[in-house]
Amino acid sequence: MNAVFADTFFYQALLDERDPSHGHALAQSKVKRTILTTEFILLELGNACARAEDHGDFLALLAGIRASPRTRIISLDSRLLQRGLDLFAGWAPINSATCARAVSITRLIFDPNLYALDGLPYSLEKDK
Repeated sequence: MNAVFADTFFYQALLDERDPSHGHALAQSKVKRTILTTEFILLELGNACARAEDHGDFLALLAGIRASPRTRIISLDSRLLQRGLDLFAGWAPINSATCARAVSITRLIFDPNLYALDGLPYSLEKDK
């Protein structure tokens, strides 16, 4: 596996030691491979860390993400956003378990089958 996609769920789990997915996120963050994320994800993560007590953790994580030679941050782009929105309009979760979690639009932009660090499967196929 050459690259994985890190969404807000992954980074929030990485930041919060009480999160049930923290251990998994921490282990996945140490695997030597390219991590793709976007400025959309970083913006959403910053918003999720809006409480004053979360600012320092967010800024430290952001500095680490930017400094990592393994992480590629895709820039904000209105054409990419529209592509993701168009794909999202035709997207259906593959089963009811994935209905509970929203798919990342930015992940759909690049490759809907790209392994996400949360490990949940998604598909552009309609439910049967």
